[in-house]
This record gives sequence, structure tokens and C-alpha cells, in this order.
Amino acid sequence: MTDTYTINTSYNFKYTTEEFVPIPDVIESLKAMERLIKRTPGFVEKRFDSVKITETHVFVDHLESGSLDLRFFIRFICKTDERTERANQVINELMEENGLVRDVVALGVGSLLTIGAFQILSPNSNAPSTTINAYQSTVIQAGADVGLSPEQMAEVIRKIPDQKTLGKDTFNVLKPATQDKNATIEISAIPELDINRDLLDQLPSEYEAPLPSERETRYQNVSVTLDASDRHNYTKGWAGTVPGVVDSRTKISLDESIDLHPLRTKDSFRANVTIMERYVSSKKKYEVKEIFVEEVVENR
Repeated sequence: MTDTYTINTSYNFKYTTEEFVPIPDVIESLKAMERLIKRTPGFVEKRFDSVKITETHVFVDHLESGSLDLRFFIRFICKTDERTERANQVINELMEENGLVRDVVALGVGSLLTIGAFQILSPNSNAPSTTINAYQSTVIQAGADVGLSPEQMAEVIRKIPDQKTLGKDTFNVLKPATQDKNATIEISAIPELDINRDLLDQLPSEYEAPLPSERETRYQNVSVTLDASDRHNYTKGWAGTVPGVVDSRTKISLDESIDLHPLRTKDSFRANVTIMERYVSSKKKYEVKEIFVEEVVENR
């Protein structure tokens, strides 16, 4: 038998702005915050085992201008399939410890903001900035304070849906504080997660989606010049160029439907190819990593 029950909690997010915030920025911030909050159930489920959150509803409970003060009312619809003593204990804890659920939600949003800020400030990089590292350390410590280990946090973060959109959502959440150079963001549930100027000052004026780490471009009926070949292998031992497209010696791999024997004595042939490139963040440009031959059009 499955028991279904409702947990209500809150989340408060305050921009300490002295300047008025444009209405479009407020609207985009509210919509982005809703999307972030709806990604927090994994943190609650990890903290309170035996519980599955099936629905998350987010409402604006309070909105005050001046210093833009936002308070959200959150309703989690939960279920458990277990009738064990532990399950009953967890349910009772959830129903009674509204403050702890609130803190876990704040922790979840803080984790999501960390990932999003990393996407904005360190695109196509595996090395977060010093500012992000510092905030991430604060988030991990806050996790320990509510009973989540770094390993548990990492496990939840790996499963967060729509991670590629976190950068844009984070930008829209933080943007109202960027236009007032004295503004910060206060998280009343966990003050340690307040967002200060050292992070806000690094945000760009407009959001730019990160470039994909790899890209592919197809070319039809182009000349392929061979520098090396191996008639026994489709993915190793081949190298060459595509004159006018890839002029430096590059690894070549071939589709397994291609007959390799006619090519082993050729210096060049015409083919349909895909050029695969990888973005090199240190050089801020794409570099060709491989030429994939899809189909040989003509040998010569």
C-alpha cells in the first residue's frame, strides 16, 4: 500500500537593492527561481530516505519592492511504499521538522546556483574560479549541517535534470542584483549561502550560452588526401587532410561499410566526411580532432 501526503515549506530570497528593479527582470527571476526550486526534490529525498516526491508546486507567498524581498510557498506531494518503522519515523520527521525541509531546499538552490555560476563564468572549463570554489565549499559545509555528506550531495547533483539550462536560470535569478553595485542577495534560511558582490560583479551584462565542447560539420564530395593508411583497421593507422578544410595532418577514421582494400594504394579520394572539432578553452577556439569518412564517392 502507498501512502501519499503533503509537505509545505518556504524559501526566502532577498535582493538588498536600493535601485528599482525593472519588471521584466523580476518576472524572469521569478520564473527561473521556480525552475530551480522544482529541481530540489532530490536533496529532500536524499536527506529523508524512504520518501519519493512526485510533485512540486511553487507559489509566491510574499513580494515586496524596495529591497526586492521574495518569499515562496512550496508544496511537495510525497509518497512512500514502505510500511516499516523507519518509514513512519521519516514521515513524522518530515511533517514536524518544517524548518529542516526549508533548510534542505535552500541548500538545494544554493547547489544549483553554484553549478549555474560555473557554467556562466567558466564555460567549457573543468576548473572553476576561486570565487565559485569558495561558494561551493560553503554549500558543502551547509550540506553537512543539515545531514548531507559531500558524497550524498554529489550523487544528487549528478542526477539533477536539465543541467544545461542551469546557467541561464542562474543568470536570470541573480540579474536583479547586478544593476545595483551595492546590492547583495540574502538567503534567510542559511545566511552562510548569501551571495556577495565578488560573485555578482563577475556576471556578464547579458547571458551567453556556452559553446558546445564539441561540434561536427559535414562536407559532401570533398577531396581527402592520405598520409597514412591501414587496410586492416577502420579507426587506427589512418591520417591525412581535407585540402581547403583541414590542412594539417589529422587522424582519420572510416565507416565500417567502406571497402578498405581499394584505398590502400591511393594517395587521395573523394568522399562525404564529417569534421569533428573540440573546443580548447585555453585557446578560445575549436581545433580539429578527427576526420570521419562516411562514404567514398570516387577513387582516383
